[in-house]
Amino acid sequence: MPKSIYLNCFLIVAILGLILVPAKETMATPEPVSYSTGSGTPDGLVPEGDRQNSYSWSMEEFDGYLYVGVSRNLAFLILNDMGFTGFEIFQDHIPIPHERDLRGRIFRMKLDNPESGWKQAYISDMVSLDQPDHALGDSIPRDLGYRGMISFTPHGGSAPSLFVSTLSSVGSRIIRLNHGFEPGDTPIQVFNNPDILSSIRGMAVHDEKLYIGNLIPGSDIQILKSSDPGGNETWRQIAGADDFPGARFNEQSHFYGGVWDMISFNGYLYAIIGSNYTGDESDGFLVFKGKHLGQDKADANKWGWAWKQIVGPEGAYPSGVGNPQNVTASPTIFGGHVYVGTFTDVIESANLFFNDQDIGAFIERLNPGQIYRFDPDDEWEMVVGDPDMSRGVFSHHLGNYQAGFFRPGLFQTLLGVDLNFSLNQYIWRMEVHEGRLFCSTFDLRSFEQFIEEIGRTMGQANIEDLLKQLRLFNSNSPGFDLYVSDDGLNWSPVITDGFNDPFNYGGRTLKSTRHGFFVGTANPFYGTQVWKARDSYMPRILTWLETNFQEYLGNDIQPMEEVAGILYRYYPQTSTFLATFGGRLYYLPENTGFVPQDIGGLEQWAEFIN
Repeated sequence: MPKSIYLNCFLIVAILGLILVPAKETMATPEPVSYSTGSGTPDGLVPEGDRQNSYSWSMEEFDGYLYVGVSRNLAFLILNDMGFTGFEIFQDHIPIPHERDLRGRIFRMKLDNPESGWKQAYISDMVSLDQPDHALGDSIPRDLGYRGMISFTPHGGSAPSLFVSTLSSVGSRIIRLNHGFEPGDTPIQVFNNPDILSSIRGMAVHDEKLYIGNLIPGSDIQILKSSDPGGNETWRQIAGADDFPGARFNEQSHFYGGVWDMISFNGYLYAIIGSNYTGDESDGFLVFKGKHLGQDKADANKWGWAWKQIVGPEGAYPSGVGNPQNVTASPTIFGGHVYVGTFTDVIESANLFFNDQDIGAFIERLNPGQIYRFDPDDEWEMVVGDPDMSRGVFSHHLGNYQAGFFRPGLFQTLLGVDLNFSLNQYIWRMEVHEGRLFCSTFDLRSFEQFIEEIGRTMGQANIEDLLKQLRLFNSNSPGFDLYVSDDGLNWSPVITDGFNDPFNYGGRTLKSTRHGFFVGTANPFYGTQVWKARDSYMPRILTWLETNFQEYLGNDIQPMEEVAGILYRYYPQTSTFLATFGGRLYYLPENTGFVPQDIGGLEQWAEFIN
């Protein structure tokens, strides 16, 4: 049947939906639970707004609260650190921290009473310096931000504690908040590093112990464990630099390097080691798996652990699973596999753009985020990605999107332009909620509004042409994307515009709780936001209908598609469509000339199925 008939059919549905029901999101509307009243208004989890609280860097459910650890002025600090001074091009959209209050903060919200708002649970203390001429004065924050959070019940304990990891210029550390913690209380320091710029990110629970990845830039990379963290003496090292061939721990590695993330799977502790991008063949993340064998055992290190490289120079797969620009990655377990989402070194890319003014090199460094998965046998598959970027490791991708959740449009296909124009450079987080896999991105397109001005400032006349090409082939709005999948392969968009806010360039944290699914944003312009995001009912409803009404739909299940705000699935065996628009479900069979039949609201269907 001609494609024009299908498109006309969807236009009819769109028009009908606009007439019959109020216009609203195809998905159930996400609910803000912080303080922004719209794009460009301050938030930062403070009622009057604090734009300097840039990221919801970590998030965890604990003691009936949703806890969020924030970082301060992150985009400003990164740009300032690379020597950039032209902040006027951002037209005051990025706050300049004149008072230099860089103390990290932890906030919390009562999960069963979100209307009570956010309260500051902890703010970093200050430490004195022996350098009277230091740019920050005679004292600096102990913690610049809180990069990781995990709930863990120590050995012999009756209740979990919250363990929080930090970024610090005077030695990163782990702090512990016990049951009953109240604002004004002081957390217990249970681990600390030497007096050096360092960061702890990766934490995991494995074999009833808490594991942390520790990077000492220029010195060592470690994994430590504790059954009851209470001080440095309560930790035992299980791995060091010699266990991780190819790992970097240079001075630049605190951005993407070290033990980026860990996960317990199939009886092993898996560690993902990141790196900064240099252009060398050895670039790309590494993956190792470890198991305790006991001291004096063959293949065990001096701590009794055996480590095997899976991804890297001595593994079954090359670094970055064939793509050196995959500098690091984060894992999540779903459906018997570990799903792995990748990151590109956008900090080095920003340096090329802002300082070196090398637009060509900047474009070459763009590398949309990929999703892979591996099984208990450590067999890897590409789910969302571009096989031609894998240097022959993968011949195809299993999912319904290319890297960065890009899908070429009809116009691009007809022109034969075989390029990926996605600006989603991270698969930032993945989280399972109610049996479904969610994933969020970092969208570099949030900077598009500034790029033309930057181009004029730098005398780069070709930037306007590049932007025209981008807009021609990529209709995705600025702001991060949130996608969901029932099976880990076929993905559907929940939002593609940062909750209708282009300044929300990242979905930094995702958290499934008993009280709903929460998203914490990366917004260095007007401050981080937290949203309670309800996913689409559509995939669940379709699965139920396909099971119970096979005679009307057939069993040839096609990927879900989206056109002009209409989410739909086509059933070729019966020449039938099911589509949703404006919160309603429509049935469009060929034998009625594809006339839309309204068969009810999505919420009513979901309640009926449940």
